[in-house]
Amino acid sequence: MAYSSWSVIYGEQPSASKWNILGTNDASFNDGTGIANLATNVTSISNPYKFHVKRTAAANTGNNAFATVVYDTEAYDTNNNFSTSTGTYTAPVNGFYHFSWSGSAATSAGGQTVLFSLFVSGTETARGSRALSNAAGILGSSGSATVQLSATNAVTVRAYGNATFALDVGGANYNYFTGFLVSQT
Repeated sequence: MAYSSWSVIYGEQPSASKWNILGTNDASFNDGTGIANLATNVTSISNPYKFHVKRTAAANTGNNAFATVVYDTEAYDTNNNFSTSTGTYTAPVNGFYHFSWSGSAATSAGGQTVLFSLFVSGTETARGSRALSNAAGILGSSGSATVQLSATNAVTVRAYGNATFALDVGGANYNYFTGFLVSQT
């Protein structure tokens, strides 16, 4: 149905013909021929591909190398694509995925470095923030990235230290990895 347009000037009392146009437009909104029922034509979108995992048991960074963080606790993994035995998320479909990660480790002196990065099929794809210590303490690194994956690509977070450092697992939210499918390709 085509809608008729009309305008009212501020302070004007609309004429009967203008009220009739409004009534005709309003009726089409309510009888299913207008935009009032547009929502019935919207396709519901469901995304079964999302996960959130964390590391709660003792683990270490690599020593002048990256070591895979094997996340041992799932908060959720709606399609069972994450392996807590390997710390790997396997992409179920081709698409763009968004990942976020955060990690922290205890250092023993100043001048030490901790870094957590995202790896896709063994290649560093996105580097998290680099933390450099001034003294002994806890250093944190985090990052996020949207990446294009093919089905079966393996995604991991790996921890680097310029020495071996223990991951700080004192709290459930210190070392986590989360992701979801943004759109299929």
